Amino acid sequence: MAKRYITFEEIMDTLYNLPDDYLSGFDKVIAITRGGLFITGFLTQKFGFRNVDTLSFKSYEEQEQGNLQILKAQVDLSDKILVIDDIADSGKSLEVAKLFYPNAKTFTFHYKAHSTVKPDYYMFETTEWIVYPWELER
Repeated sequence: MAKRYITFEEIMDTLYNLPDDYLSGFDKVIAITRGGLFITGFLTQKFGFRNVDTLSFKSYEEQEQGNLQILKAQVDLSDKILVIDDIADSGKSLEVAKLFYPNAKTFTFHYKAHSTVKPDYYMFETTEWIVYPWELER
């Protein structure tokens, strides 16, 4: 499968051009590490989010997805939480996030239709293999 390389400029242009009220009403944002950290950083600047936390786990070794290992999580039942990741590919990350934050809304930059979870907010639907600028390819 061909890879599509996304630039920081593409991400910044897309996120900074969102309407100012696009993601209003959230008291807390949760960044899914690691890819969600970068998107969260841009969104906190754009929308002024101050209460930011992380949901940490890993599922990839190189380019192979394996078992999900939870590294850091806490349960929060608030309905004013936004969970942020870079992409909804398999959907596993968002599935786990919804276990810890069952009432949260979700945001990803990219969404693939075969994902088991469709984000509440996403910028682009794709079928391509996406490579973000923060991914260090070897």
